Amino acid sequence: MLVENPKPLAIEIPMTTNKSRKFFTQLFKGVRRWCKRAYVQYVVTNRKFNERGQQVSDTERYIMSIARMVINHPDTEFQIEHNSGKRYLKNESVGIYIIFYKGRIEVTNHVFAGAPYTVIATDRNWSRILKMYNNVVERICLDYEDQIMTPVKNSLSLIHEKIFNESLRIRFHEK
Repeated sequence: MLVENPKPLAIEIPMTTNKSRKFFTQLFKGVRRWCKRAYVQYVVTNRKFNERGQQVSDTERYIMSIARMVINHPDTEFQIEHNSGKRYLKNESVGIYIIFYKGRIEVTNHVFAGAPYTVIATDRNWSRILKMYNNVVERICLDYEDQIMTPVKNSLSLIHEKIFNESLRIRFHEK
């Protein structure tokens, strides 16, 4: 007859002790802290390096202001040429046409005769103006998608209603 022994024969030793666990958690926290500091230092020096020597001129300020106002104007038409990456703004009510291409902003005003105003934007201004442009275009596309999908929902409900009424008519006429 087998009798179970309530006492274990060997003492169970945990694989990690509290001291080693504490050591490794502190080590990983230190490495993580060091990585964060190195990343922040990299970003700060990279931004300073990119912006160093690139003072924003008055012309660039005016052109950036004009571009922001034209982007937010309700009569502005947006176009993107996918192969080259050019972005176009066309506002005929004001008579301004703007082209964004590879860090260059070109403003053409057909009301006054003359050559187009061209400026090479700093990295920071370029990323800001493209983000603004892309957000407006995305909002326009989502509105357009909603307009496209609205009639489909209505027509599907009408189709469903017609089929349902037809099936009811057939059922009651058979009896």
